[in-house]
Amino acid sequence: MTTKEYLLQIKEQGKNILNQEEYIQRLRDSLGVAGIRYDKERVQSSPEPDKFARIFGQIFEEEEKLQQMKDDLALKRVEIINQIHQLEDSKHQNVLYIVYVDGKNLKKAAQAMCFSYDYVKEIHIAALQAFEEKFPPQSA
Repeated sequence: MTTKEYLLQIKEQGKNILNQEEYIQRLRDSLGVAGIRYDKERVQSSPEPDKFARIFGQIFEEEEKLQQMKDDLALKRVEIINQIHQLEDSKHQNVLYIVYVDGKNLKKAAQAMCFSYDYVKEIHIAALQAFEEKFPPQSA
């Protein structure tokens, strides 16, 4: 895993959490009954109870998974922030924090830091190198 990929874990895990939340919402939406067509299905005195129990169980499992994903993201975020703060150059800290923790692009980082875009690109490259020297990638 490259340094950039390592730092992008915050963004990736955030996207995965959003996807999980959307999935849970779709499961909840599937519980809503829009109406029953009696000409297409067998007539029963009540809707299929096992179906609802199964969906409720699945929602519960997915919400537990979502909470674990949120906990993992919080830990990874704190770990990365602590590592960024260990860099010696404050410009390196700022650009890495803005790009990887705040999730902004280099143009917005340049605006926030009051530097030109080209200069921030240079700082970004140097910051990634400094981060990699301080925290070498670990082999899987």
